[in-house]
Amino acid sequence: MLKIENTPAYRAHKAEKELAEKINKMTHSLIYLLKINRFDVGLVLLIGKDGDRNNEAAVKSWVTDKLCCPSCMRQDDARTLSNDLRKALLAQADDIYN
Repeated sequence: MLKIENTPAYRAHKAEKELAEKINKMTHSLIYLLKINRFDVGLVLLIGKDGDRNNEAAVKSWVTDKLCCPSCMRQDDARTLSNDLRKALLAQADDIYN
């Protein structure tokens, strides 16, 4: 008898769900660690994507790009991502103002 847990579709769905949960957790961790006002719009210009309306959405878009797949998910922790986000923000600000 075939168990649903053994099917490739179920495993792929489970991996996608775990990745989405990790993205949400990392987004909220970065907002907390970096003391970002989630309702402000200052980061949308720097790291946001089309449709991002506030800092929380912009950070989530950035985290989604960084954690693009389950293998990336295992490598990054909140501290590493916060350092990478700081570097990305500084680089974007330099590009805009120079």
